[in-house]
Amino acid sequence: MPVVCSQCKEPPCADVCPVNALSRIDGVVRLDKDLCISCYKCVDACPFGAFFAHDDCKAPIKCDMCGDNDPACVAACPKEAIRLIPEQALGETRRLGNLLSYTHMKEIEFYEKGEKKVIHYTEVGKEKL
Repeated sequence: MPVVCSQCKEPPCADVCPVNALSRIDGVVRLDKDLCISCYKCVDACPFGAFFAHDDCKAPIKCDMCGDNDPACVAACPKEAIRLIPEQALGETRRLGNLLSYTHMKEIEFYEKGEKKVIHYTEVGKEKL
C-alpha cells in the first residue's frame, strides 16, 4: 500500500534538511528541488516512510498535493481508489464512522515534539473498485 505525506504540522523531515529545502507552506510540506542536495536525510527522518528515492530522480519524491482542486493523483485515478478528505471534514473519531461508513477506519498514533498525535486513514476495498 502506498504511503503519502501526512503534511505534518511540525515536519521532522524539514528539521533535518541541512539546506532548508523543505518548508511548510499553506499547510503543505513542499520540497524545493533547486535547493535540495540529495542527501536523503528527509527519507530517514519521515516517521511514515512517505519519501521515496528513485534512480531517475535527483531529489526525493513526496506528495506535495499538486493539482488545482484535488491532488493530481486523485483526479487521474480511473477507479476512484484515491480520495482526499479535508482535515476539517473528519472531525471527531465518532463522526468518522458516519462519514465513511462503508470502510474500516485505522489509526496511527505517534509523538511529535512530545505531543501525542493520531492520524486516521482507511483502505478502500476491491469491492469499491
